[in-house]
Formats: sequence, C-alpha cells, structure tokens
Amino acid sequence: MRAVRRCLVLLVLCSLLVPLSGCAFRDIDKRFFVLAIGFDKSKEEGKAFRISFKLGLPTAQLQANQRTSQTISVDASSIPEAARLLKSKVDKELDFGHAKVYVFGEELARESIIVPLDWLTRRRDMQMVGFTALGSPTAEAVLRQKVAGERFPANALMLSFGDTGTTSPYIFTVYLYQMYRRTTEQGLDPYLPVIRPAGDHLEIDRVALFDKERLKLILNPHETEVLKQIISRRGSSGMNTNIETPTFSLSITEFRASYNIEESEPPTLKARIYLSGIAESSKAPKTKPFTQNWGELEEEAATVVRERVAALLKKLQRHKIDPIGFGLRYRATQHRGHAEWNDWVRIAPKLNYDIEVKVKLEGTGTLR
Repeated sequence: MRAVRRCLVLLVLCSLLVPLSGCAFRDIDKRFFVLAIGFDKSKEEGKAFRISFKLGLPTAQLQANQRTSQTISVDASSIPEAARLLKSKVDKELDFGHAKVYVFGEELARESIIVPLDWLTRRRDMQMVGFTALGSPTAEAVLRQKVAGERFPANALMLSFGDTGTTSPYIFTVYLYQMYRRTTEQGLDPYLPVIRPAGDHLEIDRVALFDKERLKLILNPHETEVLKQIISRRGSSGMNTNIETPTFSLSITEFRASYNIEESEPPTLKARIYLSGIAESSKAPKTKPFTQNWGELEEEAATVVRERVAALLKKLQRHKIDPIGFGLRYRATQHRGHAEWNDWVRIAPKLNYDIEVKVKLEGTGTLR
C-alpha cells in the first residue's frame, strides 16, 4: 500500500514539472491589440465582407514619428472566417479585449448591419460599451485615416465619442448595447454618427438613421443638431434665428422637451419645448437690437425652433423611422397587449404635430 502511495506522489510531482502545452497566455510583446474594427461590403466575387482591423503595436516607450498602429483588411465570406484569416497575416496573437470602436461602411449599412452586429454582441471579448459609428464612404477609409496630433492608435475616435474629449452638438455617442437594443425594440429605431475622412482629420457632423436593419436616411448638420437636442434634452448647443440672414445667434444653455400622444381624430402628438440661452452674436453692428423688447426676440427664436422641429418630425414620418421613440412611449402608456403596437402602426403615418416652444433670453453677453 505504501508503494502505491509513493507512486501516486511521484506522478503528481512529475506532472507539475512538465510544461503546460496549449496555454493561452501570451506576453504583451507577443500580442497585437485590436482597437477598432471596420465592416464593409467586399468587392471580390464570392466574398460577402471586407473586415478591417486597426491594430495597436505595443511599445516600451513612445517616440516621435514612431509607428504605433497598423491597419489590415481581409475579404471573406463570413466575419469569423475573416478573423481567422487575419491571424495568418500577423506574427502575434490577436487580443480583442481592447476593441472600443466598431465602424460600419455606408454601402454595407444600406443592405444590412444585422450580421456584423450579431457577431459583435455574441463574442464575449467584445466590449458592449464600445462605440458604434457609420463610416463614409467606407469603414476602411476611416480606420486608415491618419489624424494630425493623434499620439495613440484610434485615440481620435475614442476622444470624439467619449466624455473625456470634445463635446459637440453634432456628435452622437451610441454604445454597442444601445445599438443592439434599438434593432430589437419595437418603437425605437437605431441611429449612428457618420464619420468622414477629410484631409488630416475626421468630420463627425451628421447622423445616419436606420430602420431595424438598414440605413434609410442621413441628416444634414442642422437637422442633426435638432435631433440631438430632442433626444438628449440638454443644452450646450447654438441656434441662429434665421439661417440665411441671422439677426442674432443664441447659445443654448438649457433645453427641455416633453410630449404626449392624443388619440383624437386625427391623432396628435403634443410637444412642449422650453429652452434658454444667451445671445452670442448679432447681425446689426450699427444698431442696438437688444435695447428693444426682449419678448419679440424670444418669440422670433421660438418660431425658428418650432419650424425646425416640425420639419424634422415630418421628415422622419415620411421615411417611417422613429429614432426618438414615440412608438415606445405609446406602447408604455397603453395596456392592451400586442394590440397597442398594431394601433401605433396604424396612427403613426397620419400623426399631426402640435408644437409649443418657449424661449427665455437670459442675457446678451457683455454687450447690451
């Protein structure tokens, strides 16, 4: 019996001394960190996708003019196949745990984004708080763009969408989990910020609107600003009282909006908007327009806001998309089971908009 026990002890000790094979651990200098992923439609026959990976190159010390990233594109019939093919093009292990930006190409988005979105949400090593965006004309062009002043790979994109960098009234931040939710939730449609390469920088001043699967509409910068004000219901924006010949510009510091849906005949959406701000500039240098009644200026600004919001809501209605979530609000306030969604589908195309806007001019800056 003692001999058997000694043999078992020797076997255990020997097993500890034998090196482990197939271990998934890799030193940091033997890894490529995937920081951003782009999804495009492939131009090759028999291939469905062109996937681009922006790889961060690990380095001990950052030096001037040092190459810190590499972008590799692969054509494949499926996204998992593209990820496997990529491994044959690099000499280090791929680490997807740092991927923070996911860009969909415009041509692919006009067909469907469901397949790449499904792949992203299924992988356990993808961050659900990663940023999603639309790349125009392609996601590959966005990832290959060299941005002046960018010290770290993909840092320009992360700063644009995160809270640590710029704060713009034109930039939407859409996380992966939010995008996935909007593709599955009835009454709430997806949207993505549009990234366009321009010279040595990236332009992000438009938003792309989707139905549950594909791109339907891209708003211009003015419409993008209005939509963000309605959805975020925050200030930090601006407005001209007249786009062509502005009498004065208003820097909005507070923006509040509420609405309810009345099942009258015809059905009506009543929106109440309140905003306040400070006069930022004036187109009347030889006069003092702010010595007159501020009530007239506030009414002028309210009229402009009312027209802009009404035009945007009617445009969304014509294209049958609902990024604001009116349908979801209707479902939440009704208690008729599945019948409530059928009722919303029926009344949404003939919905009227009753918009009331109140503007409060808080000051005229340092000039009267």
